[in-house]
Amino acid sequence: MRTRLWMIGGLLLLAATPAAGQETRGNISGTVSDSSGVIPGAAIKVTNVDTGVTQRLTTNGSGYFEAPLLNPGSYQVTVEMSGFKTLSQSGITLSVGQQISLPLTLEVGTLAERVEVTANAPLLDTSTTSSGLRFEQRLVQDLPMLSNMPVLLARTVSGVNANGQVPFAAQGFVGGPSGQAGVIGGAGSTEYTIDGATNNGQNRQLATSPNADMIQEMRIETSNFDAAVGHGSGLGISMMTRAGTNQKRATVTHQYWTNKLNGADFYKQQVFDTNPAAEKTFEDGKSNNLSLTYGSPLSIPRLFNGQNKLFMFLNYSYANDFLPGKSGMNSTIPANPNHLRGDFSDLLRLANPAQYQIYDPLTTRPDPARPGHVIRDPFPNNIIPTSRIVNPMYARYIAFLPTPNVPIPAGVAPNNN
Repeated sequence: MRTRLWMIGGLLLLAATPAAGQETRGNISGTVSDSSGVIPGAAIKVTNVDTGVTQRLTTNGSGYFEAPLLNPGSYQVTVEMSGFKTLSQSGITLSVGQQISLPLTLEVGTLAERVEVTANAPLLDTSTTSSGLRFEQRLVQDLPMLSNMPVLLARTVSGVNANGQVPFAAQGFVGGPSGQAGVIGGAGSTEYTIDGATNNGQNRQLATSPNADMIQEMRIETSNFDAAVGHGSGLGISMMTRAGTNQKRATVTHQYWTNKLNGADFYKQQVFDTNPAAEKTFEDGKSNNLSLTYGSPLSIPRLFNGQNKLFMFLNYSYANDFLPGKSGMNSTIPANPNHLRGDFSDLLRLANPAQYQIYDPLTTRPDPARPGHVIRDPFPNNIIPTSRIVNPMYARYIAFLPTPNVPIPAGVAPNNN
């Protein structure tokens, strides 16, 4: 039985804040002109349709404008200039890190007259030379995926050297998703990012795999990376999380499967024919994945209204799996109750005790015998003083630890217990 809970809350402050790693915000630029040439001094409004946030700009002497650091979403661009009809272009969809260039042509008239233009999504993005595939929000929501993890869609992208076999992947684990979505064979590595920050874990795996309900867009780049990507020679997998908007919106997603509806393979069936109890255990296997999200303006009645200013987005994810016969590994947990109190003195009585010696990091100092190196003093009798265990969540953490259920002989390291 495996149960995992995630609760993630986010607040979106509409300010230009620096982002580390790959930039997920995009730009909308363009040139305003009429039949005789470019128009300097035109007033530009670039408005996020979902949040109502607006950037106001003025075209320069070449009729050019640029609205930088825009969050992905749907936008409307309005152009006003004395002596010309007001031009409003809507239906502009800005993707993660995308650069959109708009040629805007004004017609002679009055500001009261209005020209409405609806943009069409281009079939080919000419602003970049990279190859790959972008999964926009509708695709992330509608495409079927195991355990509600969009990163598993990467194996469907042209140019991805995915594993021919599809292993089981569960929420909360990164080995299975990394093996399915990443580069196979140990040559090269995949660069994972979320909202521009690195999502790379250890051993060329991703660090966390969020559920589809909290992802607005995912982009898979397979080659020709620009300077913002390419820290690995494999794929570039970037995800952008959703944020609250002026519209209150909630989602509920539940996935369920049971082995009662799954047929056993040939080799399992040979066992089940002679061992009905094993077959019953197999049929008890099941999985539940639940995801709840809610986004809206952050408002406090009679005190503050976050409309067009401050937004929130909350995500709650729950996974509960019972996978008989899937787990072939053991875990190591504290074998001695004294370990939970920082007393590891018993480990010094094992063979090769030096490998279990714990050193005090606060005693770190330069090694006079080896320039450029440091030395530390060991904790006396391998006991960490209780005064040094100061994390207030530690008591809560150890309360969740089970007791060992595999006996370890005396004199043997308490591993895989």
